[in-house]
Amino acid sequence: MALGIATVTPKITEPSPEPAVQTTPTADLTAVETEPVVENPPSICSPTDQSLPVSLKSKLLDMINHDPAPDTDEPCTTIVPGDDRQIGQMVLTLVAPFPTVTDEIETVSLKSFWQTGGDNTFIDRLLVYPYGMEALTWLWGGEPKGTVELMPHTVQDIDFADIQMDMIKEAWISERTWAIVAFDELHPRWKVIALDGQSPIQKSFDPPETYALTIPLTLYNENPTRLERSFEYFAYPKFEDLMPFSNYNPERLTTVILTGVTAMVRATAVGMDERGIHVPGEDLADVLKEADILHISNEVPFAENCPKHYRGNYLVFCTPESYMDLLRSIGTDVVELTGDHFQDYGPEAMLYTLELYAKEGWPVYGGGKDIF
Repeated sequence: MALGIATVTPKITEPSPEPAVQTTPTADLTAVETEPVVENPPSICSPTDQSLPVSLKSKLLDMINHDPAPDTDEPCTTIVPGDDRQIGQMVLTLVAPFPTVTDEIETVSLKSFWQTGGDNTFIDRLLVYPYGMEALTWLWGGEPKGTVELMPHTVQDIDFADIQMDMIKEAWISERTWAIVAFDELHPRWKVIALDGQSPIQKSFDPPETYALTIPLTLYNENPTRLERSFEYFAYPKFEDLMPFSNYNPERLTTVILTGVTAMVRATAVGMDERGIHVPGEDLADVLKEADILHISNEVPFAENCPKHYRGNYLVFCTPESYMDLLRSIGTDVVELTGDHFQDYGPEAMLYTLELYAKEGWPVYGGGKDIF
């Protein structure tokens, strides 16, 4: 049987043109984020009418100059001491004239002076600004019984410098007169007195809520509706950079310790050789290392041929390289070279000293390779 293969010729049909697709314009459905808006934003009382430190008055002024602008209807909202629905805090400090010997007192002593006028072991008079008077009246429940004098304050930075000096002068010329000022209004002529071991100028000041003079802040308005809108206003996203509403920001705190003149020579050097190189810094190291920047004014050069020290009244000094370990152990960051003994062992010792500092990565000032 023979097998045959059939051939099929397909019929090709031309394709008909596809109908045009009709498009209908549609709205862009991409989501657009919008910031929430406070309906009928409240009227915030003018910073000039509020008992706050200059920094918080300035921060408040920045807020009310933002959109949405507050209306002008009364009653306006004020910032007051209080821990109900806290919106911020105000850190105060107890200060005394800088030469004051006392470093620390207990909070109960200060509280007793305020509440009863007693326990005047340290002070006879306390100076405060209006914000301090309002805060301590809230904190300790009533007007002061001790001698507390109210000093004027201002909203303007340019005016505050003069007013600040008025308080400082009053304390300096009067015996046993201390003051309470905001942390951000400290001045180099004040000495901060620690309370129960806590001081806002120390790195160990954490958390500030445990400090006796940290005052919580809240809002007050006699109209409940306006008060609620005020809390919404302070939560407005545009104010995130201004929050927390506080005069204390540990991230902006830099501590510097200046040790004064250092000379590891004569009796000090003998003691280091006999009892150990670290001995002079044993009681100070923890405090010195806490600083962000520790300044040392080391007026004596290191010398490779420095002889052994002895007790006496000789006045030509050098230091052996091994003593560098004392400077390392206390956390040295920068070295001053203005000491009048820096040239005692000639240019070679000075250059050798600069090389040692450079190896440690310590910047120097007041002298160098071409300025002695």
